[in-house]
Amino acid sequence: MKSVIDNLMRRRADDLVANLVQHLPASGIVVDIGSGTGHNAATLRQQIPALTCIECDIADFHVVGSGPIVIGDILPFQGGSVDACLLQFILQYPSNPQGILREARRVTSAGGVIIVRQTVHGHGLSKMALAVHELAWGPLAYEFSRLFAAVPAGASTYLRPRRLFSQTSLLSLCEATGLHCRSMSVLQNGPGTCDDVLLVLE
Repeated sequence: MKSVIDNLMRRRADDLVANLVQHLPASGIVVDIGSGTGHNAATLRQQIPALTCIECDIADFHVVGSGPIVIGDILPFQGGSVDACLLQFILQYPSNPQGILREARRVTSAGGVIIVRQTVHGHGLSKMALAVHELAWGPLAYEFSRLFAAVPAGASTYLRPRRLFSQTSLLSLCEATGLHCRSMSVLQNGPGTCDDVLLVLE
């Protein structure tokens, strides 16, 4: 079962990174904020070998790679010292998502990008669907994986969803921190379902 879960994580990472490559520089430094198991960073390093990918998270439960820099409220980088920051499916968890976005903005160089990928709800029952989705892909998926020793213990508190985003509220959050949306892509779409939205910010 552990190998099955690992294969699923690798395949998901392949899909996620496929949508990122066109928005990232060919070289430089990218910070993966909320790097989790490390599968996304590992795939990114394979896809863009000249890009240095630094993993950061508030808990270390990596499965592949050397693991993240464990962080608090402040990213351990000088202002304007990185070329891109990635925040994939993490803004539903922290108590202060604005602070994380401000830190990403602080450390990203002029001309660099901040990429936010988040599942959002629309109208009607899609908000309820998103609540179920966040529980399934957050604490439930973690506990299931931990049960089969596919991920380390210690991240259950971190993976408790605190908020549900609509496309409008996600954009408002980013703009409130002084970020400008360069482009937005809807990567999943269907009547009555939730969407994955990819924001490229500067």
